[in-house]
Amino acid sequence: MNRPIGVFDSGLGGLTVVKAFLRHLPEEPIVYFGDTARVPYGTKSKETITRFSGEIIRFLKKHDVKMIVIACHTASALALDAVIAEFPGLPILGVVDPASRKAVEMSKTKRIGVIGTRSTISSGSFERAIYGLEPDARVFSAACPLFVPLVEEGWAAGGVADKEVVDRVIHKYIDPLAKEQIDSLILGCTHYPILAERIASALPAGVSLVDPAEETALSARFVLKELGLAVTPAAAAGPAASGSFGAQAGPSPKLKCFVSDDALSFKRLGEVFLGSGIPSVERVVDEEFQTA
Repeated sequence: MNRPIGVFDSGLGGLTVVKAFLRHLPEEPIVYFGDTARVPYGTKSKETITRFSGEIIRFLKKHDVKMIVIACHTASALALDAVIAEFPGLPILGVVDPASRKAVEMSKTKRIGVIGTRSTISSGSFERAIYGLEPDARVFSAACPLFVPLVEEGWAAGGVADKEVVDRVIHKYIDPLAKEQIDSLILGCTHYPILAERIASALPAGVSLVDPAEETALSARFVLKELGLAVTPAAAAGPAASGSFGAQAGPSPKLKCFVSDDALSFKRLGEVFLGSGIPSVERVVDEEFQTA
């Protein structure tokens, strides 16, 4: 039960999902992989994203994970079905379905907005999930390619001049959706919760934001309990799990991070996404990753 959950993303943004996991599943240890050497995923093909996802899952399995969470919206949209088929018996969750369920549940008018990367939006994954739950829904989508660089360059937390630029970009993408009279909006990229307050201020009163990170954490908590894999107080106090958390004195660390590129840069920027310190970050050398 005290084996870790494996979470991966194309880079930093998946730490917003980890943040939600640490809040809703505080006893669960997590192994995180950020594919920083091959980011961004949003401009790559389905075949490439599926291959990358399989490689990362094989790496995380070396750390004896009990569940995989695909924090990346692009990989969730393009690779989830393929990796579920490739790794039978391993619970694998994406971020699209939990967010779609929440949006349908919250929406009174069934007019739902979705924002994300070009790949996520063009995949139609949120539309399929929402229409599968509510055939009478209307979905209005918009790709917002400038949101990710604004977050990663720190403009979202910058001075007045920076925030003015951020607000202008947000209005460019959000205003057409607001005109469609949506009453809920899915933040369909792991970076977007960093901009949530600015996005909310650009929308009419009464429009609810759906954070897939929150919904995925709650979904994972349910699945772990159903499968009998959730950490119990006794398990949390017992010996550390095998794999990356190995047998050791004292409690297991709650989070261990791996990246495919610069570890120091990831740690510095990642703490902004996580909202707290990151215990350790280890770069995975190409040979170890490619032969995982």
